[in-house]
Amino acid sequence: MSCSVAVHHLVLTDSIIEGFDTRYKVSPPLRTESDRKALIAGILDNTIDMITTDHNPIDIEHKKMEFDWATNGTIGLESAFGALLTVLPLEK
Repeated sequence: MSCSVAVHHLVLTDSIIEGFDTRYKVSPPLRTESDRKALIAGILDNTIDMITTDHNPIDIEHKKMEFDWATNGTIGLESAFGALLTVLPLEK
C-alpha cells in the first residue's frame, strides 16, 4: 500500500496562514512544524513512498475573498522540485 504527501506539506506550516492568506488554504490544511518534520522523517525512512504536488489551481475569484469562504487549492507543479530540494537531499 502506498502512502503519499503533498510537497506543500513538506515545506510549509500553519504559521503561514496566520495572516489568513487564501493562497495557502489547502485540504488537508497545513499543520505544525513538528508535523512537517515528522513527514520528512517518514520520507527518509521510506514510510512515505510518494510525493505529490496536489496541483489544484483555483481561479482568482475563488481565492480573493474571506478565508472561510475561499476555495481550497493551490498551484504546485511549477515549483515542486525546487521546493523539495530545500528540505530533502537530491539523492532521496
